[in-house]
Amino acid sequence: MQYSLLKSLIVESTDGTGMKHVSLERSLLMKLLAGAISNKIIFDEVFYLATNPGIKKAIAKKEVDNGASHYLMTGYFEGRMPRKFLVDEKCYIENNADVAEGVRKGLIKGGQAHFESNGFREGRSLIHPLIFSLMIPM
Repeated sequence: MQYSLLKSLIVESTDGTGMKHVSLERSLLMKLLAGAISNKIIFDEVFYLATNPGIKKAIAKKEVDNGASHYLMTGYFEGRMPRKFLVDEKCYIENNADVAEGVRKGLIKGGQAHFESNGFREGRSLIHPLIFSLMIPM
């Protein structure tokens, strides 16, 4: 989208405290976010449809174009996984005490199972905290 067109669709305002705000239509916000997201992800159509059978049915009914467009416009915001993430079991368990406890009690199969069912949506990291601290200067 051309910046001049985008700028014409944004409404700027200042609140009583002097804080500046912008507002725009929800559909435009979603398109802008989808563009930003699409530049950051690796998407696996086969995985996405296999783990989201309802979307596969919606595509068959022509309610949705494809898995990628669903993910960008809806799935991302619903916390759906765009692809399979491989979990280092030892590291994940060591850095998530509640998961370790669940595994110990037999309530959770393992780190991979937890990450796929809950961890991804909860924003749990697959990066060891020590490595993460080396990547992000504090």
